[in-house]
Amino acid sequence: MSAFASTPAVGAAYYVATNGSNSASGLSTGTPWRTIGYAVNRVNAGDTVYIRGGEYREFVDCTNTRGRVDAWITVQAYSNEIPVIKGSDIVTGWVQHSSSIWKKTNWTVNSQQVFVDGNLLQQIGWPNDYVSTNAFSCSMGAYVYIPFGHSCTEIDTKKNPFITINGLAEMVPYSFFYDKNAKTLYMRLNTGDDPSTHRVEVSTRYGHFYAWQDTKYIRLSGLGFRHNSSFMVSPYGWPGVMLGNACILEDSDVQWCDAPAVAFHHNAQLLRTHVSNNGMDGARVASATNVVIASCEITYNNYRRVSGNYLAGIKCHPDSSGIVESNEVAWNRSIGVWFDTCKTGNPIIIRNNRIHHNRQQVPCANVLEWSAPGIFVEYSVNADVHDNLIYSNAISGIEISGSSNCRFYNNTIEGTYRPQGFPSYARTYTMFMYVHYSTESNINNRIYNNIFAYNNTDFDLYASPQNSINISGNMIDYNCYYRHSEASASKPSLEKAFDAGLYYPSETFCNALTFNNSFGLASAWSNLSAWSAATGWDSNSIAADPMLIPAGHLATNSPCVDSGVVSTFMNLTVDLDGNPRIMGARIDMGAFELGEFLCDFSQNVWTGLYPLAVTFTGAGVGTNSEVVWYGWDFDGDGAVDVEGADASCVTNVYAAPGNYTVGLYVSNSVGEAASKVKTDAVRAMVQYPPGVFTFRAVALTNSVTLRWASPVSIGVSNALVRVRFGTNDYPASLSDGDLLTTTTNQFYTHTNLVSGTTYFYTIWVSHDGVNFHEP
Repeated sequence: MSAFASTPAVGAAYYVATNGSNSASGLSTGTPWRTIGYAVNRVNAGDTVYIRGGEYREFVDCTNTRGRVDAWITVQAYSNEIPVIKGSDIVTGWVQHSSSIWKKTNWTVNSQQVFVDGNLLQQIGWPNDYVSTNAFSCSMGAYVYIPFGHSCTEIDTKKNPFITINGLAEMVPYSFFYDKNAKTLYMRLNTGDDPSTHRVEVSTRYGHFYAWQDTKYIRLSGLGFRHNSSFMVSPYGWPGVMLGNACILEDSDVQWCDAPAVAFHHNAQLLRTHVSNNGMDGARVASATNVVIASCEITYNNYRRVSGNYLAGIKCHPDSSGIVESNEVAWNRSIGVWFDTCKTGNPIIIRNNRIHHNRQQVPCANVLEWSAPGIFVEYSVNADVHDNLIYSNAISGIEISGSSNCRFYNNTIEGTYRPQGFPSYARTYTMFMYVHYSTESNINNRIYNNIFAYNNTDFDLYASPQNSINISGNMIDYNCYYRHSEASASKPSLEKAFDAGLYYPSETFCNALTFNNSFGLASAWSNLSAWSAATGWDSNSIAADPMLIPAGHLATNSPCVDSGVVSTFMNLTVDLDGNPRIMGARIDMGAFELGEFLCDFSQNVWTGLYPLAVTFTGAGVGTNSEVVWYGWDFDGDGAVDVEGADASCVTNVYAAPGNYTVGLYVSNSVGEAASKVKTDAVRAMVQYPPGVFTFRAVALTNSVTLRWASPVSIGVSNALVRVRFGTNDYPASLSDGDLLTTTTNQFYTHTNLVSGTTYFYTIWVSHDGVNFHEP
């Protein structure tokens, strides 16, 4: 099973543009069609539809079944242009309801999203009646969705099975609420803000592009997808993009869907695509086989905070199969990658991924976070999980529940953590292998060549003992277990964020067995030899510092080098860097094979207000990785700024705002050279007050046109500005002076002025589009 590599046969070329017409021929850029839906259903096998840049506010219901394996239908962005399909409409005509709340009457759509100048407002209330009546109870396994401002502790299945929504009374700044009975959509920005001075987009369509099951061999390339409102028609939420059988979405961008972003039919593929900020899952595979998700960024999904027991960055269920490889799955408010009830026996492959900083924030009292493992294989069979770097996930790194004939090998699991506020009685695990019910089985699983290092968990490995009935034939060996020797030890380089409250226990090894089919603790061991003697597992494993250097690579003298084992089931292709496995006498433990001379570096901060001091730590990686010379380029100009044999750890102060490219250049004792360059490695943001945003002007006529540089150009991370003016002095605070506008434009014409009068203007800027700072 592998990714398709076919190229569509050459056919006719057609064009779509925002100024086109569906009555045109579509055969040239001068005679384009107007809508993508019209084009995609009209073309034939082998044809290509080029989409010009701009916004296309339509739902593409693709029913074209003419694509063939030797003649794909391609829908792609026109050269260097960015077309975006949006499930929202621009809405005007807002009427003031109160001092800070505005409304749109006769609104018949249960819209799930309102964007103001590109920023999503907070939804007040339930997405739909189904969700509100199925919140169930206050427990992690029961609640589905809790509305903003509420807690699942308000649910009592006997007395009060619902959370009562007070609508208008619960609105906070930058929120919206839909009253379906009154058919009125309400919006609150901030006191005095008039929506007419903003670009307001409201989701009105349930999807962007749907290729149904009979639709095959369609390739979508270079497209953007934004906004949809699927909860208005589905109790569960539908995807923004649905891929038909053997269809491909590649080199695209899917953001701000109200539920899952991308769904799949059999043999569909998602390649090199950015999937972020969606309401639920990033990618949802339901009963689809031979799916490929490769080289994608799946990040910051589940903005709705739906219970992590129901979704993941990548969720595959039931009876699904395929390849998940070379992705970054990070910062999702959920599990990272989850295969659930996939028992057909078709291959499941999770390999060469970086899975990190996934966490589930819980709307329940006394609990701030719950389990968000990097990888979860549940009630599934025939899974290969290998060569993954899994770090800084909450509560557990990898979970295996009721699954059989699965193989977990050559993974590096670091920095799994117990978050602040997590109950003291609840346990945390680097790897957790268990069964929920007596009907489940853990049989013939293999756990080899993994590195468990620097984890803040109660147990490195928590496993159920063999019982010859439903837990048997499991083998665990050739792994490396290591913890810092003391709580004050330095944190590993991969711990980039959410570090508050992290500590490293004093145990050098911590392992446990459970009772059969339960979570009761039977025994625990503080050393590897005792564990191995009691279980028969890990007789060839080591309890030693793996000596990991930046990005999880092995140092040349790491005890994990050539310490693994090769089994017939292993797919010995490449490690996480793409190097061949078995570069030395034997295979190395962990996700990286020590191979050619490379280098990498880490840093203590990535962004902050200037002047920003950043400490960089560099190291060589691979064979002969002892570096004898370091050279640092801090500003991406190609010139070395700091160099020397002792320059492995250096600090640079960025005295001006901006985005900076950083390069490390090294050489080793045998004359080999290596380099690592990271674009936008540092963002130094502007300090307040920004003097250029306070100015005055004299009205020569009855108007003044103001123009200013984009705040982004001087380091502010958001282009949104808020303009106020006074006739006697500069406005001194957000409540002083008169509001002119809040906009991302770089100009504003102030009209109805008195000629010859001096006017004083102040612009407030914001990093997040919500909190504006005084000058």
